[in-house]
Amino acid sequence: MVNTIVARIEFSFKGESHNLKASLDLDALMQGGGQLPNLYNLVAIQNKVDTYSYLFEVMESSDIIFDNATGVASQCVAGGQFDMTKFELLWRGKQAQGALQAIAKKHLNVDDFETQPMLRDALFEAYQLGKSDR
Repeated sequence: MVNTIVARIEFSFKGESHNLKASLDLDALMQGGGQLPNLYNLVAIQNKVDTYSYLFEVMESSDIIFDNATGVASQCVAGGQFDMTKFELLWRGKQAQGALQAIAKKHLNVDDFETQPMLRDALFEAYQLGKSDR
């Protein structure tokens, strides 16, 4: 499933109210570097706000409110807040699970980890071990 979220920032600057909104493709953002970039910059860019302006500085001092999350991102939003650390961990886990599922299919002809949870857990543990040895 695709991971998306809507980020909103409401603030006033020079007596003018601003209500900025950006739809974010979290999968594309994560694939760029394995972690989410500065979301304020993304909201600014999508709303044509110069990131070197006073308007941007005021925007950065306001909270981002998140909603309309899809995929595993929906497990990381509560009360308008987005737990980016939790999302990044869940996203990496899903990516690893997909790769491990492909290995299980190729070598053991297992189509679905849900039917073989012990195999899934063993492969994931081996994957984690391999990551820690780097």
